[in-house]
Amino acid sequence: MSKKFFIVITVVLVLFLAGLVGYYFVLKNKQTGSDVGKPLTFKNFFPFGGDGTNTTGGGGILPEDIRPVINNGQKPLVNYDVKLRKVSAESTAGFGLFDSKLGTTLRYIEKATGHIYEADLFSPREERLSNTTLPKVYTAQWGGSSSTLIAQKLQDDNETVETYSLNLKLNTDPRNDLSTSTKHSTVGTLLVSNIDGVSVSGQNLFYTVTGENGSLGYLSTINGNAGKQVWNSPIRELIVQNINNTTVALTTKPYPEVNGYLYFLNTSSGAVTKIIGNISGLTTLTSPDAKKVLILSQSGSNKLTSYTIADRTSADLNPSTFPEKCVWSKKDTNIVYCAVSKEILGVMALTNWYLGAVQFNDDIWKYDMKANTANIIADLSSENGGEPLDVMKPALSDNERYMVFMNKRNGSLWSLDLTK
Repeated sequence: MSKKFFIVITVVLVLFLAGLVGYYFVLKNKQTGSDVGKPLTFKNFFPFGGDGTNTTGGGGILPEDIRPVINNGQKPLVNYDVKLRKVSAESTAGFGLFDSKLGTTLRYIEKATGHIYEADLFSPREERLSNTTLPKVYTAQWGGSSSTLIAQKLQDDNETVETYSLNLKLNTDPRNDLSTSTKHSTVGTLLVSNIDGVSVSGQNLFYTVTGENGSLGYLSTINGNAGKQVWNSPIRELIVQNINNTTVALTTKPYPEVNGYLYFLNTSSGAVTKIIGNISGLTTLTSPDAKKVLILSQSGSNKLTSYTIADRTSADLNPSTFPEKCVWSKKDTNIVYCAVSKEILGVMALTNWYLGAVQFNDDIWKYDMKANTANIIADLSSENGGEPLDVMKPALSDNERYMVFMNKRNGSLWSLDLTK
């Protein structure tokens, strides 16, 4: 009796296993669409406890914080061939654009961690270059080389500012072939303390140091070497713009109903030239050839003008916006691209924007000062499904196909294809 029982049990088990094998091949042959290429793990086979897409084994997708370092640091494929693309949802401290024969590549540094990433704007390739941790980076500027940048971070007291010259170094350690490593590391050099304004042009760095008696300005290489003092002024609060190898623009920080001034500093001779002055709430943006200046005055209303230095003429630009939301064309200094708020700007709009008290929902406009025209070229919220974008730090690629900017609301990084 027991022998027959064991024979029956054995037959049942064999038939059950055969059924499982057959069911496996039926499922495998029916994979279509999004299931193609997905491994049939145990969770796929018996559908309970989820679909296995949030695990670290069995071929599932890794969590977001781990995903960027798999496949030697390459991220999953993204939809890159769109007019408006969110390059990074994480808060970004700064970025640099670099053109090659293939197209434009973007490098950026994450604010919370200091990790450096690279993304092609002409392909889906995205990669984490360095996982060297440098927390609390709040602003960064790339130099003429894609491997050098200036980063400023807060110490643990959230008040003291440290300024670093950072270099990406290619690792030669064979252990970096592991999926948990990156091909580069970040090497930093701490610059002098109390640095306030910083601006990079190519491999040149200009920075100001503020003290009780005013400000001093220094010119050095981007790594902080060979520094020399080229500015000394009782003016303490300045916005600096390093325009080219010999010219730095220095604008007094804007306050409504307080007259502001713009000076040009010749870094070779040390000569200082007042370009404009006695303008209420002045803020500026100088063109790459140092021949024109965007000017915002804040006296009862926000008025944006284009000022030509040689003949001292100006022309109003409408609609009005902040020079901080604009970028000059590198090919035609009659062209400037600006983010313009859908809302009307109040008298205190710029000050409140700096303080984070107000946020804007912007579109992108193209101003042609020669043709005296202004046209909207991108309704940003429509392009991205309704997410409001408060544009800051806009920049153009050298080929001027792409405009890249950060969203002041959350620090996310975006690229706009101007050819679409």
